[in-house]
Amino acid sequence: MAASRYLFPGRIGYAILCLTMMAALPAAYIRFRGKKQADFLLASGDVGGGLRISAILLAIAMPIMYYGSTLPDFKAYYPTWQPAAANLWNFALYELYMLALMVATEVFYRGYLMNLLSEDTKYGNHIHAFIYMLAHVGKPPLEVIYSLPVGFIFGRVDAKYKSILPSLTMHYVSSVIFDLMVIYQAGKFLI
Repeated sequence: MAASRYLFPGRIGYAILCLTMMAALPAAYIRFRGKKQADFLLASGDVGGGLRISAILLAIAMPIMYYGSTLPDFKAYYPTWQPAAANLWNFALYELYMLALMVATEVFYRGYLMNLLSEDTKYGNHIHAFIYMLAHVGKPPLEVIYSLPVGFIFGRVDAKYKSILPSLTMHYVSSVIFDLMVIYQAGKFLI
């Protein structure tokens, strides 16, 4: 993988670290506790219903995403690896990296953390959404604010459909679309 060594330094190691710390270790802990992965929404659940609601919520978010893509702080921040805007190969490599981060994020926040917190309180989704928002500090301010209700909605949807697949789908697809919007707004085209 010469491309990953020269074009994508540090990203593969970081993705592996995130997958290990945020997905593999919590999954091992769940198993150690004698719980089922499905108790932590790490199952397919109602895939059809979850994907339908994902598509609806994504359509609702599109105007907000478009607005964000026009703001200077988002254009400066995204995509977080600037060569992603240079060509389709770099963009695909970057989005594959982002998929690994999204899997780790959704397993940790909606799978593990929200459900672990919900064992002791009926406010597990609220608390997890607040922690999820804090994880966004340092990103553009609008994204930090937006991540609180989004984290809560992701949690509700995943709980209803018994799977993290709806939030993973919404999170990843919206990330790809948003990156394309920012690249377009910045006047850079992937050709």
